[in-house]
Amino acid sequence: MAASDIAGLEHATRDAIWELLSERDLGHMSRREGGSELIEGDEYVDLGHLQGGVRRMEGPSPATGELLPRNALEGATWSRICARLVPPHVSR
Repeated sequence: MAASDIAGLEHATRDAIWELLSERDLGHMSRREGGSELIEGDEYVDLGHLQGGVRRMEGPSPATGELLPRNALEGATWSRICARLVPPHVSR
C-alpha cells in the first residue's frame, strides 16, 4: 500500500471517529480545550496517531490538540470508537 493510500485511510478513519461523537461529547470536548490535562492512568485516543489505538497516560501529557480522552466521552461513544480501532485497545 502506498504512503498516500495509508494517509488517506488514516484521514477517513479520523473523520469517521469524529462523526461518532454526540452533541454532549462535543460539549465536553469544547469545555476541556485550554483546560485540564490528562493525568496518570487516563485512557485516550490520539487522532493524529490512530495506529497506536487506545493509550494510557504514562508520564507527561502528549503535545497534540487531537486527543479524545475517555473521561470526556459518553460510555457508548467510547465503545464505538474502540470498535473502530484495531486491537490491542490499550498500548503502552
